[in-house]
Amino acid sequence: MPPGLDPHATPDRVFPLFIVRGLPAGVAGLVVAGIFAAAQSTLSSSLNGSATLLLRDVYQRYFRPKAGQRESMVVLYLGTLLMGVLGTGTALAMTRVRTALDAWWELAGIFSGGMLGLFLLGYLVRGARGRDAAVGVIGGVAVIAWMTLSPSPRWPASLAALRSPCHPFLIPLAGTLAILALGSLARRPLRRDGVQLP
Repeated sequence: MPPGLDPHATPDRVFPLFIVRGLPAGVAGLVVAGIFAAAQSTLSSSLNGSATLLLRDVYQRYFRPKAGQRESMVVLYLGTLLMGVLGTGTALAMTRVRTALDAWWELAGIFSGGMLGLFLLGYLVRGARGRDAAVGVIGGVAVIAWMTLSPSPRWPASLAALRSPCHPFLIPLAGTLAILALGSLARRPLRRDGVQLP
């Protein structure tokens, strides 16, 4: 344990302590500047990408397909502002978590756990259709919700036997496998009176 570090503190404080006490003044400044530059570039690209997604996939698809350049720029500005506010709120909410990395993996598992399964379903299962993907996604979301909610204290005590025994880091794997398996089963051809149905 490094001197001066509280043994009950979060592990995320080790790296800042190393920068302050283990590096020369000039090098420490360069490391901090590099961290801020990397964070700024990542945040700016994420905000721009999210705003563009809102414009192209939501606004122009469902509301104004022929929106002009000026109108599109207004939507981009508002989308960037909205995503910035949501991101700031999320960051403030994460100040109470034990470690930022653990919280990131858990959130990534909840919100994007089934994406890989959906892509694998379309790539590996020949002839997979939208109906098959919908069946897989519904089942995958149910598995992810169960693995996320059942370990929480709010889970009913009467259903304690149905709590998930898995670590939260396994949520992406479980969601992926559930979507792939259920979508593949839904793709199997049905037969009725000896006739194969499409």
